[in-house]
Amino acid sequence: PGDTPVGRYSLCFSTSSGLSFAGGEAPVDAVVVGTLFVTNRVDVGRTYVVAPGVPQSLEVTGERLVPAEDRVMVIPGQESCGVGAAAAGVMTEGGGAVQHVAAQGTATHLDFGPITFADGGTYKLCFCDRAFFDGYSQAREHCTEDADFAVEVGVVQVSGLECMLNNPRHRRISCRPMALGGLRCGDDIVPHPWM
Repeated sequence: PGDTPVGRYSLCFSTSSGLSFAGGEAPVDAVVVGTLFVTNRVDVGRTYVVAPGVPQSLEVTGERLVPAEDRVMVIPGQESCGVGAAAAGVMTEGGGAVQHVAAQGTATHLDFGPITFADGGTYKLCFCDRAFFDGYSQAREHCTEDADFAVEVGVVQVSGLECMLNNPRHRRISCRPMALGGLRCGDDIVPHPWM
């Protein structure tokens, strides 16, 4: 429902009552079948278009973002956020893997980069929402394990097609250039005036 608080919820199945969210009285025969993550901090449904072999940024927009604390992780495109591990061949400026990367930015816009994708392909950009940990007593830091990155921000397409997508005739969604190159696209993005 629209008034569900931000957080993580156990998704349960009961043969007597069907699917339900844990939090209330669960039937005796309820079995946890997954976890549902509810967030309102980060914009989702994005498509990123970047070129391989070139340092570029990935940008995340939303509300109440914290540059020093918010993290993203890039995983292979066939994996699921919160389950998959960091993708091989995706490197930060210092040569490290893009795993649990922090950003620079503001409360509404984060810039993760420079990031270089060694090879073309499809990847997913996953976000760790610290709000998921509110009220949980854990003896570890937040956003340090692959399972913490459960919010799929969008798909990263790595190909030489970025120059083609700069031409509006070749795309059906609006795109904006990112700080270090590449494009951030989505249905609700206002295109840059020269695009």
